[in-house]
This record gives sequence, structure tokens and C-alpha cells, in this order.
Amino acid sequence: MKRHLVCTILILGVLPLAGCGGIETALFSTAPEKKSIPEEFFYHTSGSCDDGTLNFVSLRGGGMMLWTDPANVVVGQAELYLEKDYTFTLHYREFTFDAQVFDRKITGKVDFDDVSGVINLENVGTAQVTTDNGRPVLEVQFAKAINQPLLESKKAPFRISRSMDGLDISRPDYCHY
Repeated sequence: MKRHLVCTILILGVLPLAGCGGIETALFSTAPEKKSIPEEFFYHTSGSCDDGTLNFVSLRGGGMMLWTDPANVVVGQAELYLEKDYTFTLHYREFTFDAQVFDRKITGKVDFDDVSGVINLENVGTAQVTTDNGRPVLEVQFAKAINQPLLESKKAPFRISRSMDGLDISRPDYCHY
């Protein structure tokens, strides 16, 4: 008798949920898929010193137009070195047609929201992983004017780049050639 009463109460408690779609939500809901920063976005080396194929892999963003007057063209370029300990270095430079006019390295912490996928780059701005022609891209939105006021609020795509130079080191120094 007690068993029948418990089953009846459970059924009556579930029926109102079933009528409004709540039972499916209550019984079959899944946790949101956690997002992650692609492994290849973290600063690392590929290849080897022994066969001369060593490369430094980082993220590079370039072609940031920072002018309003065509007579005073300034373009921004940056390399982003994300570390697995959730720190970063941003090497930011500005160029005119004639010369490099600004050069600064900014370091900070990375705060990553694995639900929304938003990456906060301390003292720089925010970023989000997107794709472009099937390739992963880190789209950075600058929150601060590092040098030029036109950089603030500008978005720039950062793509995976391979170079013979890394952060403050060259291939010959790294490989002890």
C-alpha cells in the first residue's frame, strides 16, 4: 500500500512538468559544452634544431589601419605569445611608410570563460576564437589605445604564424648554432 502511494505521488508530481515541457528539461538537460583555447594557439616550437626545421609558433595580427588622414598613414602589427600558464606577451609595433615609429611589449594574465569562450587579455582587451576559411583565428578587440587612439575598439584577426624568431630569442640562439 505504501509503495502504491509513493508511486502515485511521484506520477502526480511529474505530470504537471510533462504538460509544459518541463520534464524534458528537468530529465534530459545537458551541461553547456565547454569551450577551450586551441592548443596550437599557445606559443611553442615545432621542428627540430638537428635538421634545421625549428620554428617558433605564435599568433600574428597585422594591417591594423590607424589613420584618418591619408597623408599620415600608420599601420599596427602585433605578435601574441599565449603561454599555457595563462599569461601572455603582446609585442605591438606601429609603422609609417618610412619607418617603425612605436614598439612596446605588454605582458599580462589571460582570463578565459570556458562557457562563453571570451578571453580577457589583461590591459589589452578581449578575444574570441573564430574561423576564417576553415582555419582557426583569434579575433582580438582592443579595449585600450596602446599608442594610437584609433586602436581602441578596433578588432584584429590573429592567425597562427611560424617564424625563425621567437619571443626575445632567435633560432641560432635557441639551437646554440
